[in-house]
Amino acid sequence: MLLNGRLKLAGSIPKAITIPLQKEIREKTLEAWVTLDNVDQRGGSVMTIESGNGAQFDGIVFGERQPGKWIAGSDFFNRTVDLDAPKETARPGELIHVAISYSADGTVSVYRNGAPYAKTYRKPGLKGALQSYKPQETRILFGLRHPGAGEYLKGEIEEARLYDRALTSEEVAASYRASYVNLSEQQI
Repeated sequence: MLLNGRLKLAGSIPKAITIPLQKEIREKTLEAWVTLDNVDQRGGSVMTIESGNGAQFDGIVFGERQPGKWIAGSDFFNRTVDLDAPKETARPGELIHVAISYSADGTVSVYRNGAPYAKTYRKPGLKGALQSYKPQETRILFGLRHPGAGEYLKGEIEEARLYDRALTSEEVAASYRASYVNLSEQQI
């Protein structure tokens, strides 16, 4: 549901899913401006890129493995590590900028409000490698890690972006400083 120009994620019912993407995605950056209803919620995703059958996904996930912390969620935690990062301190309704970049070499960088949130990492082993998402089979989900997950994000998404490349730290900082773009419901 759109409310005051934002996608309202109220829990178990509202979620949004895009039509299939038209191009292959490998390197990528997921970026969003989001508010959380509370910092005690567990396991919901702001946005997720997933294969058509949902077996493979990467997403901006909140509080799944560590309460109050952001992670790069993935299928069976193949590209996920617990981050040495601070717990979220935003008040309800306060906009938070979160971005996760996935580089060709398999490194993952997580950012909060334009700055590194934790140390860039590469999960060891073959399962930690960068995933390829095929055209016509890939969708973006908002508010849900993957179908059947059961945990929905509670909050609002002001804006979300998918880049088909890994943004640098400088580009993430510039995007945060430039902020989001207000679109009317008709433009959406």
